[in-house]
Amino acid sequence: MFADDSCISNDSESLSNLSMMEYNMSEFNPNMTFSCDPNNTYVRPIPVMPLYITVTSTILYVIIFLTGTIGNSVVAAVVGLHQDMRSSTNLFLVNLALSDLMVIIVCMPTALVDIYAKDQWYFGSAMCKSNYGLSC
Repeated sequence: MFADDSCISNDSESLSNLSMMEYNMSEFNPNMTFSCDPNNTYVRPIPVMPLYITVTSTILYVIIFLTGTIGNSVVAAVVGLHQDMRSSTNLFLVNLALSDLMVIIVCMPTALVDIYAKDQWYFGSAMCKSNYGLSC
């Protein structure tokens, strides 16, 4: 049940370091994994998301990503290719479509990876800084 058995022992001193919530979760939730810091002073639970939430979230993210990407690209292409569509209102709509497209391209993949990767970042430091600045 634990990543490293040296982090927890059954004596009362080690259990007093845990909050009752963490102790109860470790006792009654077999799907929960634990990780320990190098000093063995704190045990942090890493929850495991249920399969139905993971599958449903993945399907919804893919649907939103595809429809958002295609729809916003079509709006920008139609206004850009047709001379009579270039009114000030439509140019504002293109601006909105392009900003929405950028948010979809930058934020949606990172949010989807967050479902699968617990405490790891796979996109590099530049993407980490841009994601923090965009508040994705």
